[in-house]
Formats: sequence, C-alpha cells, structure tokens
Amino acid sequence: MSRIRKSFPNDLVQSGFDSVCMSDEDSDSVEHYTWLRKRVERLQAQVEEQDNAIRQLKSQQKMHMMETGDTFDDIESYVEVESSLNSTIGTYLLTRQKRNAARKPPPQVTLEAEGVKEVLLSYKNEIIRQKETYERNLEKMQARIAVLEAREVPTVDVDAILQVCRGEMMEGLAALRTEILEQVQEGQSTLSAAHETNKAAWLQEVEALKAMSSRLEQSMADTAAQLVENITKSVSSLREEVTEKSDATQKPVEQMKESIRTLQQTVEELREAQEKAEEQRRNDPTPPVVQDIQKDMEQLKKKLKNSVEDVNRLKQNHPLDGAVSEIKDWLDDLDKRSVSRGELIEIVSQFQADVASLREEMNKI
Repeated sequence: MSRIRKSFPNDLVQSGFDSVCMSDEDSDSVEHYTWLRKRVERLQAQVEEQDNAIRQLKSQQKMHMMETGDTFDDIESYVEVESSLNSTIGTYLLTRQKRNAARKPPPQVTLEAEGVKEVLLSYKNEIIRQKETYERNLEKMQARIAVLEAREVPTVDVDAILQVCRGEMMEGLAALRTEILEQVQEGQSTLSAAHETNKAAWLQEVEALKAMSSRLEQSMADTAAQLVENITKSVSSLREEVTEKSDATQKPVEQMKESIRTLQQTVEELREAQEKAEEQRRNDPTPPVVQDIQKDMEQLKKKLKNSVEDVNRLKQNHPLDGAVSEIKDWLDDLDKRSVSRGELIEIVSQFQADVASLREEMNKI
C-alpha cells in the first residue's frame, strides 16, 4: 500500500482541479470547455487506474491478512487517501458552483459546462459508492479477523499422537496373535497360566518384540501340548493293541514304540528349548535370542522329519489300523505350523521397518 500511496499522493486530483479552475478564469470559449472536459476525463482515467490498483492490492492484502493475521494499517491508509480524494473533489465542485453563480457563461457553451458538471457529479457519486463498498468490505474483514483471533489454535498433542500410533500397532499385532490362537485353541487351556506369566514379563522387558515372541511361544507351547496329548492317546491305544497281537507282530510294535519314544524325547527337547529361550529372554531379550530359538526349531524339525520317515517306513511294512497315519498327520501339521527361518527374518525385518518409520514420524512431529 505504501508503494501506491507514493505513486498516488493526496494532492494529485487537487492540483489538477486547481489548474482547471485557474484556466477557467481565463476563457469561457467552447475550446476551453472542450479542453476542460478532456482534462477531467484524463484525471478520471488516472484516478480509475489508481483505484483499480488499490482494489487489487486490497484483495491481496485481504488474503494475506487471512493467512498471517496482520493489522489493517494499509487498509486504513487507503481509506485516508480515499477520504482526501473525496474532499478534494467536493471542494472543486463547490468552487465551480460559486463561480458559475457569480457569472453567466455564454449561451453557446452552457451545454458543455453542464456536461462537465454532470461528469464530475457522477464521478463524485461513484467515489462515494466505492467508498461505502470499501467500508463494508473493511467491516467484513475486521469481523473475519476478530473471529480468527477469537478462535483457539489447536496444539499438537504428541502424547495423544503416540498413543494413537501405539494403539493402531497393538491392534494389528493383537489381530495377528488372535489368528494364531484360533489355529491352536485345543491346547490353550493346558498352558494358559504359564503363558500369561511369560507374556507379562515379555511385555515389560521388550515391547517391540511382543507380537513375534507371543506367536512363537504360543505356537511352540500349544503344539507341544497337543502333540503330547495325542501321543499319549496313541501310546495307550498301541499298548492295548500290542497285548492282543501275536509274537509275529512283536517286532513292528517294538519299532513303533521306539518311534514313539523318539517323539516323546523330541517333545521333551522342545520343552527344554522353550524353557531355555524363556530364560534367555529374561536375561537378554534381544534378536539373537530369537535366532537361537530358530536354530533349536530347525534341529527339532530335522528330528521330527526323521521320525516321520521312520513312521512312514513302519506304515508301509507293518500297517497298524491307521495309528501311523494319524501320527503322520500330527507331525505334518506340526511341521506346517512351525515358523521357518525365512518367515521369522521377514517378520523381524518388517517389525524393525515399522518401528523405524514410527520413530521418523515422531521426530518430524
């Protein structure tokens, strides 16, 4: 606004109208009034150009004020300029009216003088109308600024954002854990108390590995419990069948018992591995603990695979009314539910990436 005020000083129109009034005293000819009309038209075009520039700057100032909340110093300065311009035009019109009343213009130029007067009056009315419009717009802008100043600016609650992010992450992990629990519900009641204790300790020690450790621990515990229960039933059934078999079937039965003992030993090793992993997590809950558990899982899987091969050979040579098929199905199911090294690495990598992304977002906030 200061730039426009420099290029459009308050005495611009006053000086032009003073020159018109001075020349008005020298001549009353038709040529003089023609020059006077052209002079007024030039002044009017000049003022309109400045008015358009002011109106455009006012629009920009309005947008700037709505974005930054600046004051109305420039708009008030524009109102002062506009008031000065209106006062100057009014003074000129009063001077013209007094001079015209004091002297009577020639008949041939009366219409021309009246035309100039009408132009000036119409321009004055237009200036008044624009002034009223600007005042209304100024009042609207002031009301808008008052609303913006009264409005409370919300603050960023970092704790709430972190709580929401943590809640969303926990919901996803809880959904994954629920899916795994649905697959092994049969053995949940057996080790539920121990699992809850381990889970509480694990949450206190390493929050970041909650989902992965819970899935691994629950899968191992429930699978072992289910395998023990099924093997126990199978052993009881096989013992009853062995008592009824003849001496010819004694050797296959002994082989089956040996396989069962191998499976029982495998289950015991699985339990020991689980206890060892839990002890390591208590002492040093870091990713190498998970790698040790994975190594134990791979060794157990090899032993289980060998047991499955032994059972398959027994089934081919000496079928025992579907018992071997059932044990094989259990072993296959156990092998399918076991977490592979690649899956575990992928889960750990994905989890670490999610944690890194969350930390970056927290740092940005």
